[in-house]
Amino acid sequence: MEIRISTVTRPFGIVPPRVGRILALTATGVLLVFVAAEVYVGVTRMDWATGPGHDYSIYMAGVHRWLAGGDFYLTRQLAGPYPIQVGDLLYPPTALYLFVPFAFLPAPLWWAVPIGLAAWLIRSWQPARWTWPLMAACLAWPFAPLQFITGNPVLWITAAVAAGLRWGWPSALVLLKPSVFPFALVGVRRRSWWLTVAALVLLTLPLVPMLPDWLHAVFDGRGWGGYLYSLRDIPLMLVPLVAWGGRTKPPPDEPTVERP
Repeated sequence: MEIRISTVTRPFGIVPPRVGRILALTATGVLLVFVAAEVYVGVTRMDWATGPGHDYSIYMAGVHRWLAGGDFYLTRQLAGPYPIQVGDLLYPPTALYLFVPFAFLPAPLWWAVPIGLAAWLIRSWQPARWTWPLMAACLAWPFAPLQFITGNPVLWITAAVAAGLRWGWPSALVLLKPSVFPFALVGVRRRSWWLTVAALVLLTLPLVPMLPDWLHAVFDGRGWGGYLYSLRDIPLMLVPLVAWGGRTKPPPDEPTVERP
């Protein structure tokens, strides 16, 4: 009688350990370069004068202006080509569904919810040690800490990426920032993702009259304007992807693999 012993293996990171170690060493070098650049060149002074909560205040000012019957976007953004400056609004009108509730909610929730959700998900994956320097390198990118301090909406976009890796449909919310739409595709293989996209389309319909203003604001912008203005946000959004790629603990609803 033949006896076969089955073993149950847990899913592990999608990146081979050897490749992971190489990436980790590379990231460590990049991290050191970033730190040196911040100290020597003074790159940390970029926009730091805006102060804590500055971006949050900008969007809340736009929301209150819109709720009072005015324009969400600034007049200078709608008068033709203009240089992008701190204080300009570049998110599409659909993002108002995210912004408006925070005109009435306590301000600390603007930071606590996305940071707490992303941190919980990353911790639940228990990423391998080789991912730590990679994530550190992403967080050392000069604009990353700036986004935390100023309360930039990219914190919510990053949380949507993390949640999309876990549940699929939340990554569709990345489309609230179309300039980083490839990150929205992490959940595209799930039916719930498509239902969420359909819901976003329906929610956009009442705001269609605002779309021309948004297009002017984005494509008339110069400097970090147009479809390239979000390149500086990408390293922060890579953090959950790195953690997920090196995960050592499967989520509860991910089936185990049985091998004879």
